[in-house]
Amino acid sequence: MNPAAGLVRLYNGNKLILINRTPTPYDGRADYLIQDSIGKVLQAFAAEAD
Repeated sequence: MNPAAGLVRLYNGNKLILINRTPTPYDGRADYLIQDSIGKVLQAFAAEAD
């Protein structure tokens, strides 16, 4: 989603996690790449946290 997608260019932290349904130009920069919908991913994390 733009403009949020452009923020990846500015990230200079240690680990980058990308969650996106489709490939992006930034996938190669990711330490962790999850290709699924953000809703499904966050729902799974929330279920694990319970």
